[in-house]
Amino acid sequence: MSMNRNPGRFVGALFQGTLVLGIAMIALLWGSITVFLSFERQKAIDSAMMNTANLARAFGEHTARTIFGEDSTLVVLRAMLQRDPSSFASIDWGNFAAFDGVLQYSLIDRDGKLAASSLGTDPNVQLNDREHFLHHAGSSEDTLYIGKTVTSGPSHRPAIQVSRKLVGPAGEFSGVIVSSLDQRKLTEFYEGIQIGKDGAISLVSLDGNVLAARGFKKDITFVPQDSAMRRRVRSNPEGSYITSGSFDGVARILSYRKVDNLPLIVTAGVSKAETLASHDSDALKARIIGGGITAMIIVVMGFSVANRMRLDRANEALRASEIAARETSEQLRTTLENIDQGIIMVGPDGFIQVINQRAAELLEIPDDWLSRRLKFRELGALLWDRGEFEGAPLPHIRKMLADDNRYSGPVVFERTRPNGTVLEVRNVLLPNGGLVRTLTDITVRRQAEERLRHLALHDELTGLANRAAFKERIEHCFQRAQRHGECFALLTFDMDRFKEINDRLGHLAGDGVLREAARRLRACVRGSDLVARLGGDEFAIVQANVESTDQVTQLAHRVLDAMRAPFRIGGHVRTVGISMGIALAPRHASRFKDLTAAADAALYDAKRDGGDRFAFHEIAMLRPVA
Repeated sequence: MSMNRNPGRFVGALFQGTLVLGIAMIALLWGSITVFLSFERQKAIDSAMMNTANLARAFGEHTARTIFGEDSTLVVLRAMLQRDPSSFASIDWGNFAAFDGVLQYSLIDRDGKLAASSLGTDPNVQLNDREHFLHHAGSSEDTLYIGKTVTSGPSHRPAIQVSRKLVGPAGEFSGVIVSSLDQRKLTEFYEGIQIGKDGAISLVSLDGNVLAARGFKKDITFVPQDSAMRRRVRSNPEGSYITSGSFDGVARILSYRKVDNLPLIVTAGVSKAETLASHDSDALKARIIGGGITAMIIVVMGFSVANRMRLDRANEALRASEIAARETSEQLRTTLENIDQGIIMVGPDGFIQVINQRAAELLEIPDDWLSRRLKFRELGALLWDRGEFEGAPLPHIRKMLADDNRYSGPVVFERTRPNGTVLEVRNVLLPNGGLVRTLTDITVRRQAEERLRHLALHDELTGLANRAAFKERIEHCFQRAQRHGECFALLTFDMDRFKEINDRLGHLAGDGVLREAARRLRACVRGSDLVARLGGDEFAIVQANVESTDQVTQLAHRVLDAMRAPFRIGGHVRTVGISMGIALAPRHASRFKDLTAAADAALYDAKRDGGDRFAFHEIAMLRPVA
């Protein structure tokens, strides 16, 4: 062949500029594909971590509300027992518990014997070897204790036991009061959340005992101290990482969070494989296209070598190269026009070189603007004149509108358009002074995050604030009391005859009463006050900036009058009425726990006096608060 007759020609063909350019194009192509796929993969992982972090936060807040709510119940129950030990046997447990997952309340005397139980008393049961009894008997502190998961009561359900010590008149240890919480009730709220086939959540104590878990392919009872999750918790109370999958064969993108003021850790994880399935499919397609383009480049390179080796086939090789280039360009154009992101490429001279249809749709650019050569700053001026940048940082906007070809704004930022669309804008500066900008519509994601936040702070049935928002408002009022000397009132109450409506007319009727009660309560308060539903038929009002007890009394009378009005339920008319307990801060308490306990004690006094009335924590309250 001619190569053998003239080796120099063949070597010269190998080192011609076209061959070097082809190799550079292949390197650039695969470098771009690798960077893009890495970026998209990381974005999918970051999105999954953000979602699992939100789930872990919501799970943690739900758990904290449940535990602290049950702790408040234990404190109130203990106060009732100290006032009247015989009252335990007469309590209506169906309406007393703040959490509908309570399996049993138990009293253990100082010798470790079961003294009373909401399921009935067996005086022969000896419980002095139980974990919670040993803890309270050996501790001088009056704190809530959360024990390991055990099998509770006749139902033999897994239960988490929370307990408080009982203290005698002289402060001596006199026993333990225990609430057994249904483990499954703590996690059933999350069964409706879509976290994938292999998604999982767990509730773990700081010492590694697994109190509740859902979604794992194997039973898990203990997390070792040297595990990745416990090591991370010791250095950071919340975070996200990717598990190895060694436990149950499923690698997960997992977020963990230590529950505020409780020795508990919550986790939420989604399957890594399921999260990246769409990305892996797109990556395969991108590699196939990249392989095809690479093959075409290699063909062109081969034609170029043949051109030097065989001059008679030069024109044919050139035509093949042009065809391949047009096909490559068409494929790239088709890809740009069909991806879900808007793309704008700006040259070093400030003119827009590429703008795909998605970018034009997201920014609502007129068609006549797209038909001419357009400068980047001209596009910015168009958006400015339409009022697109209200509230945006002015130095950044002025720089973009200036006659300067180099972009110097943030690399990544979000912008909400006047029509409500939320755009995530990413900028990549090119070495030649140009710019590649991508626009992604993240409106649905932001709306989903807002819905999760609303669910975390509001009661689903009535739309009122829930326990988390209730506690947050009281803590805020305490801060204002310390800084500005403002006083506020806490009114807690429940309905006197609500159970009768539920039993006779059904839960749907009961729900209707609760919604109507919420509407009436909102009408009784000012915009600065907070109305919250704490659970069941239990409500509370935080009355801000109280100047005298007369002001509180007037509100209490408005609420009583509003709730005395008959409720129309279908074809039925029922009167309900409420019992109300009132505590003032900082007069009665300077902490959330003490204030709610004071209001609950007053509520108990009002119910004891016959209901349909209110009672202050202290009787002699006739002078102004301030």
